[in-house]
This record gives sequence, C-alpha cells and structure tokens, in this order.
Amino acid sequence: MRRRSRASGKQAKARRRKAEVPKRRNAPNALHHSSSAAARNETEVARLSRELQEAREQQAATAEVLSVISAAPGELDQVLDALVRSAVRFCGADDAAIHRLDGQYLRVAAHYGPVPYHGIGHGIRLGGTVNGRAVLEQTPVQVADLQTETEEFPEGSKHAQEMGFRTTLSVPLLREGVALGTINLRRVEAKLFTNKQIALLQTFADQAVIAIENTAQRATRIAPTANGHSRRAQGHQPLDFRSANSS
Repeated sequence: MRRRSRASGKQAKARRRKAEVPKRRNAPNALHHSSSAAARNETEVARLSRELQEAREQQAATAEVLSVISAAPGELDQVLDALVRSAVRFCGADDAAIHRLDGQYLRVAAHYGPVPYHGIGHGIRLGGTVNGRAVLEQTPVQVADLQTETEEFPEGSKHAQEMGFRTTLSVPLLREGVALGTINLRRVEAKLFTNKQIALLQTFADQAVIAIENTAQRATRIAPTANGHSRRAQGHQPLDFRSANSS
C-alpha cells in the first residue's frame, strides 16, 4: 500500500484552492446579472402596464363620445361639447376648442377649459394662426411656445401673449380631403403633446366630422318632409275654404 507524501498532499490542496477561487469571483457577477435581469423585467412590466392603461383610456374616450353621438344625433352642440371635454381629459391639455370653417374664418363652435378664449361664434382669421395653418396644409400643427413665434404666427402669437398660453396643437377636421374646421388643444406651460396624444386628438377630430355630417344629413332629410307638409297644407286650404263657403 502506497502512502502519499506530504508534498503531494500540499500540491493537491493548492489545486483545490485554485479551483475554488474562480467560483468566489464569479458569484458577484452572477448576482449582478440576476439583478439587471430583474430590473429589465420590472421596466418591461411597467411599460406594458402603462400602454395598457393608455389603450383603455383611449377606448373609454372614444366610447364616451360615440355614446353621446348615438343618444343625441341631431344635437351637434352637445356632441362638440362632449368632444372638447374628453380632449382635455384624455390628452392632458388645459383647454380645447373646436372651430368650423366659414370662408376665410374659423368660427368657435365649442370650448372647454379655464384658459381665456374667444366666445362661441367668434371668427379667427386663417392667416397668421396655427389653426389656419392646420386647415391650409390639412395636417396637424404643433408649436412648443406660440408666444415666441411672432414672425411665423403673428396673429396667434399675439393671442397667446394676451391669453397666457404657450403650447398649442391644432388638428384639421377633414372629410374626403376637404377641411371643415379644426380641433385645438392648449397648455399654459411650454410642453409638447406626445405622439399618442396627437393620435388621440385625430380620433376626436374624426368623431367631430361624423357628428357634423350626421347633423347635415338629418337636416337634409327633415327639410323635404317639412316642405311636403307645407305644400299639403297649402293644397288642402282651398278645399277647406270652399267647404266653409258652401255651408
């Protein structure tokens, strides 16, 4: 039976120590990787939760306005009022307004929010304004600080200084390539609206177009009926007179 020398025993111990060292060095790295993965997972979960919440809010906003359109198909003012309220609530704006195109002017059709604004029916010129630019170019227009844009939007900049707002976003109301007006958001502070908020405002613009078209079609259907009643009444009137005279 062979006996191991002390030298060989020491060498074996040294080899074991060397083998153990990398394990101790790798342990902190493994812990770091685990923590990083957990942080990434938490970030991803937070992002998905935020997107889900935003999607639910957008669906709620759309459903809310569509319910108003269904409940009051002929009440355009009521629908437009609901639209500007929803726009403020779901787009994070300080106020919102809807304008309808009337020649070279945009007339205020609805407004909601504490920021001072023109009264209902007031005409805003197309030239020198953000709303006018949105109509003429048929595309959303956003300005970070309208108070400073004195050269590009002289009229709008003057209104921004007088009314105390800075950021503004205007989306055109389009029907088959024809502008019917705009829906506009404002913020007192200089803070741009996000792409998702712009997309949501475009949804509100589409709903405003639907409401305007529904009202126009309803008026068209009612007018012939009213005229028909009038003609029938006029046609019956001589008979009534003749009947009265003959009695």
